[in-house]
Amino acid sequence: MEWKIEYIAQDAIVNIKSSGQASWEGNKKMSEEAISLGRKNKTNKFMVDHRNLEPGLSVLQIDDLPGMLKDTGINTDDKMAIIFDPSRQAKMTDAFSFFRNSAILNSLQVQLFTSPEDAAAWLKS
Repeated sequence: MEWKIEYIAQDAIVNIKSSGQASWEGNKKMSEEAISLGRKNKTNKFMVDHRNLEPGLSVLQIDDLPGMLKDTGINTDDKMAIIFDPSRQAKMTDAFSFFRNSAILNSLQVQLFTSPEDAAAWLKS
């Protein structure tokens, strides 16, 4: 799993782009780096572009992701917009929805989007 993280100052958004096969350790390291950059820049907005991500986590790992995010510093004030491509990632659509539902049950603000523009608009709202 690979990723690129940047801070978009004009929107106060941490932008994360992932690729390769999803992994637990990769998600953890990516989250730690993104949260650190967000805290450094005093923002609580995270846009995670997973359109180039391939399946790699079990259902149990997906269910545990919100807890891992909390352990790495995500809290109830943070907003996370997840972008995916249902036409390319049809096998992962249910996994993304399951993650969103699990995150919401854990009091995290997570929404799914198919376009970066819609994701950014939600983060800025």
